[in-house]
This record gives sequence, structure tokens and C-alpha cells, in this order.
Amino acid sequence: MVLPLTEILSAQLPLDAPVAWRPDNSRIPRRQFLDATSALAARLRECPEVRWALCFEDAFLTAVATFACLAAQKQIVMPGHAQPERLREQRFFFDALLTDIPLLELENLLVIHLSNHDAEFFPEDSFQGASSLSSSVFDFSQSTVTFFTSGSTGIPKPNVKTIAQLEIENQIQAACWAGNIQNSCITGTTSPLHLYGFQFRVLLPLTCGVPFNTELVEYHEQLHAIPGPVSLVTSPAFLKRLDPKLPELRASFILSAGGFLSSAVSEQARQLLGIAPFEIFGSTEAGAIAWRDNNTECQHWTPLPGVTVSADAEGRLALRSPFLSGGEELVTDDKVQLDPVAKTFLLLGRLDRTLKIEEKRISLPEVEKVLLSLPHVADAAVVPFETQTRTILAALLVLDEAGLQEHALLGNARYLLQLRQRLRTRLEPVAIPRRLKILSAIPESAQGKRHTPTLQAFFETQPSQSPTSGLATMAPKFPHILSQTSAAKLGRESTIQLSLQLGAELLWFQGHFEKHPILPGVAQLNWAIHYAQKFLSSPGKLLRIESLKFKKPLVPGDLVILALRHTSENQRLDFVYTLDGETVSLGKLTLAP
Repeated sequence: MVLPLTEILSAQLPLDAPVAWRPDNSRIPRRQFLDATSALAARLRECPEVRWALCFEDAFLTAVATFACLAAQKQIVMPGHAQPERLREQRFFFDALLTDIPLLELENLLVIHLSNHDAEFFPEDSFQGASSLSSSVFDFSQSTVTFFTSGSTGIPKPNVKTIAQLEIENQIQAACWAGNIQNSCITGTTSPLHLYGFQFRVLLPLTCGVPFNTELVEYHEQLHAIPGPVSLVTSPAFLKRLDPKLPELRASFILSAGGFLSSAVSEQARQLLGIAPFEIFGSTEAGAIAWRDNNTECQHWTPLPGVTVSADAEGRLALRSPFLSGGEELVTDDKVQLDPVAKTFLLLGRLDRTLKIEEKRISLPEVEKVLLSLPHVADAAVVPFETQTRTILAALLVLDEAGLQEHALLGNARYLLQLRQRLRTRLEPVAIPRRLKILSAIPESAQGKRHTPTLQAFFETQPSQSPTSGLATMAPKFPHILSQTSAAKLGRESTIQLSLQLGAELLWFQGHFEKHPILPGVAQLNWAIHYAQKFLSSPGKLLRIESLKFKKPLVPGDLVILALRHTSENQRLDFVYTLDGETVSLGKLTLAP
């Protein structure tokens, strides 16, 4: 049975049916979902604010907040992250905030914090919420959900979806995939605050009656702790990090979106998870467009039911879709090659990644393709970079073991010179990268996106020495601060937000670990205390650790937000590190006065 979104709350279903499950394998029954939604909806009805932003890590709380907003006739805004600085930039689009992130606050804004442990929202003995919602008729016709694009430019743009649009897409997706996900547990590696994660980790499970994981999966090991068959909603960024040393896991279904899978990554997923992924191609603006089955090794994409595609003279993809309002045609910047007989298409790259340098048209995907064809290059990303006199190209490369040995032997400058010589017969002179960084992995968001500003930040300053030079004692201990808020003081509490670029040259990355460097937890503690002392005038000595949690590793190239709150009364320091809006570590410390 597939429910319409408008009947999620009112359907006469068993109250003990599981809606979601927690990492400890405890189930959350439907009665708890309805009671929590009813309690929050009642509270929201008392608030005059209309547009509510949702910033949650927990998928179940995302579901509760979504349907509580709909039941209370509120408009929903999905910023897609929880970074205070970026939220301030988007402040025009919402009036209040719902979140489960403890330290997330914005000046002059109503913020309601939810938790799975709040008795107010999770009553154990009351069934009034379940009964009242089940007997209600809801009109969602005027409701909207605003998503923000997360493209390569890093500049988010709002995109408003009506519930009717989401309903149409949800029903089509259910028709395509319901048979694959039945009798399984849905778990995901992508945030429920983006359209893809929201659709497949929250809406689709609710409409198909399939329980979903409340927690974001961040490590391959977490999949082995899940009982029963697993349906995995993921992205290439996660599938690339699968650990071949772990035992094989039999997944019943894998869906990937946000980027395109190489045949090597798809085959590795098949070997380690027992099945090759299906892929969804789409965008925030268009919704889902097409799919392909990696089990068949077919490179062509098949449009979803109701979606029709065409191409203009430049090969630019145009489409008409039931997910778009008014039957309008959307012209994208994706270059395609159509197969009119099979009614499928090949994707040939993005036309918006073509630029002019010295009157020459340069395709960045083509330059990356040439780099990937070179020996020992496992991954590549190319970005434009502005010097004082002109635009040049800069390359970030991931090398295999032999390539790393060659780079260490030659040094960065000689290796770049050799690389340029290899490229001269295949690229225009202006298309040959003039700057180079060697990384263990190209930074990507949880949605598998590569943000141009993040990649360009690697070339903002030139390090005095290569990280492979062995001069570890000269390597910097603290990251580059890209931006910061002014330290704010309210009573005995003072706060600050810092945007930190984790360069590969940092001391902490050297030898931890040789092939796959990650930032140690002790470094994150050290930075929190250091910056609190520097900007908030806190003591600089650690007396006691009250709580500490590291949820996701940080690697070279990551752009993280560090939020600090110091309370002078008890010398308490709270810190939270976030990456792409997701909490990666947090702690509560007591400092020595």
C-alpha cells in the first residue's frame, strides 16, 4: 500500500507499526510519531511566525517537524545545512527555526530545540495526539517547501516546491521503487534536509510503510550493525569510501544520486554490498529526471515516467516534467546525446563548466578527463583561479601508491613540470594547469557535490614547504580562518563562530595516517580551547571533559565551522564542529580558572 502525503497523518494504520528505528535498534511506533507531531503542531499554532526553517540531523525529527508544520498551516524552509553564517545570509527566507542541534542560535530569532528525549514531544502514556490526528482532515494545498540548490558555485538559490509537486514525484518514485524497498530497513548517508535525502529517507518510507533509520550513516561499519535487509540511500562520496577489508554485506537495494558513479566504484559496491547501485539523475530545480541500473553496465539514462527530454543545437538537455509547475520546459546546462529510438540519453558533462581564457573556450570536464587518463591519477578536479594578472587553471589530484612515490621523489614543483610536459600534446597551453595540489581525496559534500570555492581555497596561499618534505616541525598547527563572527556576549555567556580551512600542510595530518590522513580528536580539542582563549578570553587549561563525541572524520580540504560558547560562571566551554551543515564532533569541557 502506498499512501498519499495528505493521508500520512490520518490513515487508519496500526499504532504499533514501526515508523523509524534508532541506532540501538529500538523501534519508534506510529503512535509516537503521531503524538510528537500533534504536540509540536499545537505549539506551532500558538506562534505567529509562518515560515519555519528545519535544521535537523535526526531523520525522525525531520519527519515530525515537517508534518507538524503542515498540520499547523506553516510554510517549510529547508536551508540544507546548519552553519550560522550561511543561515544569516538566508535569514530573509524564514521567520523561525526548528532544530535538534544544541548550540544553534541566531540573534533575534525564535528557535525551538527538539530532542528524542523531550517528554513534551514524546509522551509515553498519551494517545490523544494519535487519535486527534487520525480523525482529522488536512488541507496541504497552500503549503510549500523551499529547498536551496547546492551547486558548484557555492551560492545557494531558493527553489519552492508545492506539496502537490512533491506528491506527484513521490507517487512516481513509489511506483518505481516500492517493490525494491519492501521488507527492508531504509538507511541513508545523505542529509534529509536536501531534496534527495528528504524524498527517499523521509517521504518515501512514510508513504510505503517502510521504517527508516533516524541517524545518518557515516561509516561503512555502521551498515553491518543494522539488523535485517538494508535499502541504502547514498551518494558516490560514500560509495567511494567503502572499506574492502570489511566483510561483505548483502544489501537488498542501493540508490545513489548527487554525482555519477564510475564503473570501478559501482563494481566495488557490488562486491562489498552484494548488489550494484541504481542511480538517479536530477536536480533541486527539476526534481528527479532519469535513472539507470548499474547491474546492467548500461551508460544510458532512462527518463522517469512522465518526463520527456530533448536537446538543442548545443546538445543542452531540455525537459518537461510533471514535477515542474505549469507544464513549463526547463533547459539545463547538461550536455546530452539522445537516442531517439530507445528514448534514452547519454550525459556528456556540464556546459556551465566551460570558460574563456585568453579567448580560448576551455571545458573543465575535458581537462579533468585528460588528467584521469594519465598513469597513477586516481581522481582529479580542475578549477579556475584568479591571479593578479590573469585567470589560470589549478588542479587537485589524488594519486595511487606509485604516483605518491613519484611525487615524493620529485617534489611538487618538479612533478608539476613533468605533468605539464605530458599534457602539452593533448591540451591547449592555456588549458594546462599551472598550480597543483596532491590530496588523499577531493573534498565533497555529503551530497557528493564539489564546491568550487572550497577547491579554490587550496590555492589562496602557497605553503612554504611541501607536506611531504619531512619538515614536520615547520608545519602550521592551526588552520587558516576564512571568516569569523564578532564575539557576542550575553550575560555570562560569550559565543563566536569560526570558518576553518583544513589545509593538507597542517602538522596534525602528517603521519595520521600515511595513506589516508584524518584530523585527530586531540587537535579538535586543542583548537577549541585555543580559540576560546584567544577570542572569548577563557582560561587556556583543560580541567575536565564532561562529554565528547566524534561522529565523522575530518580530512585535508574540509571547510568546517567551529561554534564556541563559554560560560564564565562555571568556566564551561561547549564546542561544535560542523561540515556541510552536519555535526562532525561536539563536546562540553570545564576549564581551569
